[in-house]
Amino acid sequence: MRIRSIKPEFWESESLGRVSREARLLFIGLFSCCDDQGRARASSRLLASRLYPYDDDAFKKLPAWIAELQKEGCIRIYQVDGESYLDIPKWLNHQKIDKPSASKLPQFDESREDSRGFEKDCSGMGTGNREQGEEQGTGNKEPEVASALRARFVPPTREELNLEAAKIGLPGTEVDKFVAYYASNGWRVGKVPMKSWPHALAGWAARWKERSQSLSFGQDNRYATSTPDDAAF
Repeated sequence: MRIRSIKPEFWESESLGRVSREARLLFIGLFSCCDDQGRARASSRLLASRLYPYDDDAFKKLPAWIAELQKEGCIRIYQVDGESYLDIPKWLNHQKIDKPSASKLPQFDESREDSRGFEKDCSGMGTGNREQGEEQGTGNKEPEVASALRARFVPPTREELNLEAAKIGLPGTEVDKFVAYYASNGWRVGKVPMKSWPHALAGWAARWKERSQSLSFGQDNRYATSTPDDAAF
């Protein structure tokens, strides 16, 4: 969560005047939930726990409020690898953030069909500096707050790869081989575009551990080449 402020024009916005008071309150709350690029996870349970910790009915009502904001173009809902996200269009036109941090969340893909119809913009967003601290994600897949088309695969950053590799005990040298192999063929698994790089990395780690175990027992070197079994993905 981050510290944000609100412009005086917020309260005179015609777009926001067409949504319910509850949706307006949610929109203000999203300023703090969004990172410095205006993106956040669109999980009803996560948003309810952050913004309405004392309201038991918020989880059930959030999808309707989200739908109001989406209809007016205040937010956009999209999916990447089965996870739901939201962003606020023209965020940087309204938020003046000192030294904004890069987002760890995938961006909205303007080339997708569901990017159409969002020319409107809810004006009146605040300016302010972000609070110290990193936004923490959630590993649980919650119900989607709105339907959206799946975005294209986004290759992982080295930081994301290192974090995932640390969880599964894969050394950096193998991460290098993983990146070299898949980056060279356009992040495809066989002839199909990759859908989940963590799944592919886990498979790579399993084969690496199998090779290491085989060599430690003095077996033959038939697994020496780090090439994945594409059929496994």
